[in-house]
Amino acid sequence: MKKWLTDRKGCRAAACILSAVLLALTALAFSTEGAGGYCLPLAVLLSLTAGGWLAQKVRFPGILSGLSLLTVPFLAMWLLQWYTCDPWRMYPRMILLNSIFFYLFFVGLAFLLGSFRRGYCLGTAMTLLLGLTNYFVVEFRSSPIVPWDLLSLGTAVSVADNYTYDITWRLLFVTLGFVFLLVFSFKNALRTGKLRLRLPAFALCLVLLLGLGGGDSEEKREGFLRHGPDAVYP
Repeated sequence: MKKWLTDRKGCRAAACILSAVLLALTALAFSTEGAGGYCLPLAVLLSLTAGGWLAQKVRFPGILSGLSLLTVPFLAMWLLQWYTCDPWRMYPRMILLNSIFFYLFFVGLAFLLGSFRRGYCLGTAMTLLLGLTNYFVVEFRSSPIVPWDLLSLGTAVSVADNYTYDITWRLLFVTLGFVFLLVFSFKNALRTGKLRLRLPAFALCLVLLLGLGGGDSEEKREGFLRHGPDAVYP
């Protein structure tokens, strides 16, 4: 058994903390919505599995690392939408544009940081944070966050102090999906090469990201976080 566990005490501690936090969120979801049929045992199982997987010292071979490289950005985009809407209702064109954005963002971070493990973990964590923030903003005011919300951040924080943030099964399972993407990315063993090759690749990703973002209308930027028949036009 020990040969499968990592020798790094910090990683073992992080695995224990991860499972403990997820189990605490499971308890909060149970207190909000009840057992939810299979939701409670499934959430407990996934919470323990996530910590156990993180504690293993096995890194992915080339094939699984390549699979992680291809799937994590798309799944992160899909889970982000699932916080507040049904991603299956997105228009094909919006799926394509969002997918391109996420692949450029994740790969650009990988080239910047020198490995796909670090880049994909950071990209997934940032997407998770954005999704959670947007979820509670939508619950609070029924509209997604937009960049100019930063101008009224102080007012929003003071108002949000009086709001109750309930943990639902939907919120928990989407968050669990992000956690597994984080662990999946952490096991990636692929690197991005030397600095003189990484910087031009990162610059190219950045230019393409700016070009993709600059070409979208204000309506499509809002649709990035909340899609539906009335949110984005094909």
